[in-house]
Amino acid sequence: MNRIAFSMMLFAIAMVFWHCAPKENNPNTEQVIADSTITDSVVADDDLLNVNLQLRQDVNNPDLYEQRAKIYFDLGDIESAYADINRSLNLDSLNTNYYVTKAGFYFRQKDFLNA
Repeated sequence: MNRIAFSMMLFAIAMVFWHCAPKENNPNTEQVIADSTITDSVVADDDLLNVNLQLRQDVNNPDLYEQRAKIYFDLGDIESAYADINRSLNLDSLNTNYYVTKAGFYFRQKDFLNA
């Protein structure tokens, strides 16, 4: 019975990540996407600055490391993203959200075996 429940949970998580995968771009919207990417990177840099400032105040907060890992991943700094999510897991290994975030990173890189 536990194997069935575990399999169903993995299937549900896989479906969530599958639906969150990026869609193919329409050629008519390439300029809009380019403009929004510039805006998104500026927002991501501001978010990164804010998280770094918060981490100076609370260096043992695993949630802040997870937030920063997500920002790094979105900015393309994969190595730093994995370092921060692993730091979150070292600080609080019982929080399943960190494992889901790490699995999402693997999934977005098409590393399905580790995901």
